[in-house]
Order: sequence, then structure tokens, then C-alpha cells
Amino acid sequence: MTHRSLENDISWLLCIHKNDEKALACLMRKYYSCLYLFAATFTTNEEIIKKCIHEVFKGLWQKRLIADKIHSPQDYLLKSTKHELKQCLEEGSSSKTI
Repeated sequence: MTHRSLENDISWLLCIHKNDEKALACLMRKYYSCLYLFAATFTTNEEIIKKCIHEVFKGLWQKRLIADKIHSPQDYLLKSTKHELKQCLEEGSSSKTI
């Protein structure tokens, strides 16, 4: 990730912190494919993958008041996706371990 890209991501997080839904959409467009591919290394269930990614961005929006405290959006989103997947998979939807 380039320095410029990180600056853009942090700018989007600051906008999300200020209730800007368009900034959330920009972050989603940028990272959706990356998160999808990451999640696919743990399960092949497309429904679970899509649900988990949706929950990650929903959670980011719900926690938008602390979005300005996130220093690495990519790391935050990857860790959140892994956590969400772990919860979904523990519910018995898949047998692959994280």
C-alpha cells in the first residue's frame, strides 16, 4: 500500500467518523475484493463470505465515532473479517479452521 493510498483511506475514515456514508461506500469498493479473497482462504461458502464482509462494514459504520482512531484501515478490515468469519464458522457453517 502506498503512502498516498493510506492517506486516502484515513481521510475516508475521518469522513465516516463525521457520518459520511459515501466515504464508507468508497472504502467498501476499495477493499471488498481483497476481503473476499482473504475470506475465501478460510471457506468456500460464498454466502458466509458475503455476510461476513457485510457485517464488517456494518460494524465499522456502527462504530464510526471511533473510526478516526483506526491507523491502518486495511489491517482493521482484515482482522475484523477474520473475527467475523471465525464467529460464523463456529456456528457450524463450515469445518475449516482459522
